[in-house]
Amino acid sequence: MRTKHAINNILLQTITLVSGIILYFFLTPYIVRTLGNEVYGINQLLLQTVGYFGIAELGVGLSLSVLLYRELVDNHIDNINALLSAAQRIYMIIGGSIAFVGLIFSFFINSIFSIPDQYASATHIAFLLYIASAALTYFFSVPGILLNTSQRGYKTYLFQLLKPFLTYGAYVVLVYYGFSIVGIAAASFAVAAWYLLGTNRKARQEFPWMNIWQQEKNYAILKTSKYVFIEKLLMLVLFQTDIILISYFLGVDHVAGYALYTVFFYYMKELIIISSNNIINGSGELYQKGEINKVYQLWRDSMSIAFFVAIHVCTGLYFLFPYFFKLWISESLLLSNTVLLFFTINLFYIITLHPTVTILGSQNYYQKRIKGSVAEIIVNIFLSCILIPHMGVLGALIGTAAGHYLVNAWFIPMLFFQSIRQSFSHYFFICLRYLGMLMIVGTANYFYFTYVVVPLLKNIETWFELIAAGLLFLLFTFPLCVLLYKIFDTNFNQVMLRVRGIIYLMNPKK
Repeated sequence: MRTKHAINNILLQTITLVSGIILYFFLTPYIVRTLGNEVYGINQLLLQTVGYFGIAELGVGLSLSVLLYRELVDNHIDNINALLSAAQRIYMIIGGSIAFVGLIFSFFINSIFSIPDQYASATHIAFLLYIASAALTYFFSVPGILLNTSQRGYKTYLFQLLKPFLTYGAYVVLVYYGFSIVGIAAASFAVAAWYLLGTNRKARQEFPWMNIWQQEKNYAILKTSKYVFIEKLLMLVLFQTDIILISYFLGVDHVAGYALYTVFFYYMKELIIISSNNIINGSGELYQKGEINKVYQLWRDSMSIAFFVAIHVCTGLYFLFPYFFKLWISESLLLSNTVLLFFTINLFYIITLHPTVTILGSQNYYQKRIKGSVAEIIVNIFLSCILIPHMGVLGALIGTAAGHYLVNAWFIPMLFFQSIRQSFSHYFFICLRYLGMLMIVGTANYFYFTYVVVPLLKNIETWFELIAAGLLFLLFTFPLCVLLYKIFDTNFNQVMLRVRGIIYLMNPKK
């Protein structure tokens, strides 16, 4: 049952994300052209700034999920409601605090980021609307956490499927009628309110016994959440700083192109790792039952799949993305191939480390992860501040990559192997095989594109030629990767068995 629920969640999240990507792909060029590069950059700057208010969440949500695992397994309804009620009380305080602090900060945002005078009023109003959306999320998020932790998030399929269509549809209409970033922020607020209210209603239907306002409360989440909060704060600084630093050192006019790359690669990351997002529930249950061998096998299978996908995606993006971007947006916002290389390097890190981060998170290892996160931030921010003024946006990406690979690329896996009581050296031998395969695939594709694909298509200047290039890439890369996996990956057969099992559950024989 747990596996079937996980598959339902994966399918729904995949469909929803793909819908959002398709809408983003078709509508973003219109939005960028209508708003202009500078205004679009300001909007992305506001979104990243509001993201910093997420530190107020204190790590309560993830701590609540971790504590709910055992209570859901044992079906302790009173304990569940006590945890939910405590979280609701905390979230009400957090939401109110965000609204108050955001209101004060809104009066200084234009001067802090040197927003041009002609955009000052719209920036102020848009920021207030984004803050209102953030506060609203905390007021109504607890029932949704219960749905997701119990792996019943797929029950809200209607709301999840309609959300991207309503969001982007509202963006286009409001921008068309001249509402600029104020219209985009207003649409975000309205859709967020609709989605949260709908999710709450569905949660009450699934759990009629749910009571988030009972007098008896269990504040154990605060005991575990402080380390989650510190970890979340550190990750927020790590991943929500680049656009702010670029705006500060280079100006908002440099943000648009970088932001378009960032959002595109974010969507790619989410699409790729979406199946791993449900592992945390399954691995948490396995940890609770003490089935460590199954935890390791789940991690091992996930790593095989993650590297297989990362090799395809990162190699393909490096060779095809410049052609895609010129056809999609324009050549004027195209960044250098060196910048693209570091985008793909950072994406490769995120994809391949995600199974380890996700499974380790279900064991509540946040206190032990703090040292690695602090070290990564120091490396990242220090190098970015030094390099951005001299190297532009490339400096931000180099700082990010250095922080990733010098620190957490080995520190987080070390913690995971400690949690399953196995030798950490085993991890390096696994990764070396996959990195060797990446080098082989990357080198082979360089010659393949240089001497076969581009000459065959006589450059790539139309969507048809780009699609043809993508198909030629897959026809060459996929068989090559399968061959390499069969030769070098001893876990390949086990992964195939797991994939066949998932396919069977999705399409059982009558």
